[in-house]
Amino acid sequence: MSKDVDHIGTFTGPEIEQALSLPDRTFEMLKREGNALPQVTQPARGRLARYSFAALSRLNLARKLAPLAGGVVPAARIASAIGPELEARYGSTPYGFAQMQYDLQQANICTDTARGPDGEFCHYRLAELLWRAGKLDETRPRTGDFILVIIDSDLVASGNWDGLGYALRSQKKPFPVQPMLRFTRAGRTIEIEDMEAPEKEAYFCDRVERADTILQVNVGLSLRRALVHIIKTREAST
Repeated sequence: MSKDVDHIGTFTGPEIEQALSLPDRTFEMLKREGNALPQVTQPARGRLARYSFAALSRLNLARKLAPLAGGVVPAARIASAIGPELEARYGSTPYGFAQMQYDLQQANICTDTARGPDGEFCHYRLAELLWRAGKLDETRPRTGDFILVIIDSDLVASGNWDGLGYALRSQKKPFPVQPMLRFTRAGRTIEIEDMEAPEKEAYFCDRVERADTILQVNVGLSLRRALVHIIKTREAST
């Protein structure tokens, strides 16, 4: 295995399976559907493959969608289509981590150790810093934790409460991802704001009106819980 692999900010398959409570063979199936990318290293003799934080995030999304989307396979296909768009817009995961960075600043916690060997920001190290400082809330949902998935006869759209745009089409039918427009959650209603054009607002409202299902999924809280599980497991093994 390459010496420059970040063993702290990456995860093995067993770590992910246990942290996400994935049933037997579910991890391998999700890998086949492209939800465990990017994979940092391949398995070698006596060494397990390692996966990135983005892979952990996508796998968490697929797991949360599974009971709502009619099974693991459709959930995996939705997640594999949504994941790259979210990552392109927000980095490897948008789910509550902006708020976590703010928490670090408010607590005057030095963020130097939250960076990997390459100097880049590391989500796992951030979570570990907050957890050790008693600032990582794994019990309550927070702003930015949620995504909304709109499902009708043949369309799926996704966004988070902070806003998401641009179109992405999946190659895996029947789940093409359509353009999503900025919106916020207000009480139990969906409030449209910052539309680029009136026709886009009309399009979004029509999508909501004719949707077969609208899923509100809290992926941020489950991701924090998975990270805490990994932190505790690693600490217990040292």
